[in-house]
Amino acid sequence: MEQILLDIHPRLQPHIIKALMFEQDKGLESMFRYVPRIFPAFLFILKDTHQIDSFHGWEMLPLKPASIYYMGVSCKPASITCSSNIQVIVVLLHPYSASFFFGDDAHYYSDIRFEISDTTPDWRQLNEQINNRNSLQKKWQLIQDFFTKRFTHDFGYTFNYVSHAIQYMHYQKGIVGIDEVAKQVCTSPRNLLDIFKHYIGMSPKKIADAMRFNTFVNSFQQESRSLLEAASAHGYYDLSHLHKDFLRYMAVSPADFFTMAKVPKSNLHGNWEEADYLS
Repeated sequence: MEQILLDIHPRLQPHIIKALMFEQDKGLESMFRYVPRIFPAFLFILKDTHQIDSFHGWEMLPLKPASIYYMGVSCKPASITCSSNIQVIVVLLHPYSASFFFGDDAHYYSDIRFEISDTTPDWRQLNEQINNRNSLQKKWQLIQDFFTKRFTHDFGYTFNYVSHAIQYMHYQKGIVGIDEVAKQVCTSPRNLLDIFKHYIGMSPKKIADAMRFNTFVNSFQQESRSLLEAASAHGYYDLSHLHKDFLRYMAVSPADFFTMAKVPKSNLHGNWEEADYLS
């Protein structure tokens, strides 16, 4: 599967962390098993794509060609299976950007997936225009123009708490108590909880736990330490504690996950996007 990193206009960089084009030829198959998603994402499924199967928890949602989908932040086990040719543009937002995009509390848009192609005339027009353009550059320009019009809300004062808290949790690799985070950003734990639910849709504890788990998954595949040594280094009490997180987030054991991660990249099982953000 080919991945093309797309350039993001400076005006959108405060909200979009990464954008990629995924292409796969007919006859190939790939599977992505997500680590916890701390990034909201838009998936633009182009018209030449074969059906993609998306699993969220125990629910399956087929991703249809010539459609647009939104995927909110979530800690449920999730995966995507691409069984033939695909062309997909993936736009990853910063954890807090859903509230600015939709102009509403982010908790309404967390832990959900839905097709957004036909929700308004603007989305229908964008979907039609994208699939009528021949070049990737023109498709991406249309998407960026659309997003620029949506991100019109200014960052409020309370946003600073969220921004600084995420930076601190990232620095600590998620191995940090919420009281300590609140102290670092000069607010109360209760206020931090309310602000996180508004801007991200998840509690700061869930975000910190997800960061710790994602960092463990990304780093362990690069290390030569034993599972127990790596788990201890990432703040897990023991292997039972780590095992519970794998079942909660991935619905598989650590051993099964890392065995699957070693299969050829034509059948990739692993992490789609979190590594660069959390490394």
